Amino acid sequence: MKITFIINGSRKGQINLKESIEWIPKQYLLNLKVYYSKSVNDFKSYISNEIENGVNRVIIGGGDGTLNITINTLLRYPQEKRPEVAVIPLGTANDFANSALIPQGVKDALTLAINGEAYNCDIGQVNQRYFLNVATLGFGATITTQTPPQLKEIFGSGAYAISGLLRLFEFQPTPLQIEIDNLSFKSDTLSLAVCNATQAGGGVVLAPEATIDDGYFDFVFYSFENLSFSPYLTTNSSLFNSLFPFKKILKVKNVTFKSLNGNCQINLDGEPYIDNSFTFHINSKAIKIVLPNNTPIIGEEL
Repeated sequence: MKITFIINGSRKGQINLKESIEWIPKQYLLNLKVYYSKSVNDFKSYISNEIENGVNRVIIGGGDGTLNITINTLLRYPQEKRPEVAVIPLGTANDFANSALIPQGVKDALTLAINGEAYNCDIGQVNQRYFLNVATLGFGATITTQTPPQLKEIFGSGAYAISGLLRLFEFQPTPLQIEIDNLSFKSDTLSLAVCNATQAGGGVVLAPEATIDDGYFDFVFYSFENLSFSPYLTTNSSLFNSLFPFKKILKVKNVTFKSLNGNCQINLDGEPYIDNSFTFHINSKAIKIVLPNNTPIIGEEL
């Protein structure tokens, strides 16, 4: 198997990273190619070049945003050319890695990346963009993009909670026209999330029952309005959910929402995306991802 390790260059100084990379050939007699990217385009080029060279598995070192770049690059290729993806969590929040129970230690994560089994995973799509984990709009999306990098460096994923509390009472709902499968309604929306996996925003569990191989989104919706439909409700699972107890979740295949006040911003795996209308659908089992055998985000029997 041909394996390549591509690392977000901004994480080059991560603790134990260099030591763990040097340990791999000694442990596995594996000639592991290692690249450090200097820019987003640099990262995309490394992935594309390795695909053209017939790589079987790409190990990605970075956070949720780095994974998003990876997914959007891979989906440009036909499925038969897409390599398996493994994750070394080196970002601030690492929401996807944490929800999947990928080890946080570099050496343990590398061991899984080399020896682990790859599972068929769904990929979300909105308009012409792709995402692996969660797309958010409203309060959560605003906090993710407006949290200062300096705060994240000091407090890690806890910076999102601090930033959220500071902005809680100044936030204004977003008026939307929403269509989910056969339902259509208008709402002043506090927050919503289209979830492929379970959590975002530095550990906020949005959709505790979501799995990434079921062919469905978990559509998570926060509103104080008395809406006419009756989706099943979840229990509060975090401080954020306790502050906004009117949380509803539906299992859906298709989601469309349009801003009634012009363009607005959503976040795809933490990366900002601005438009007026957003149409989502699932690309079923589009990519194979290396996951631990006890991962809770795979629904099929392991």
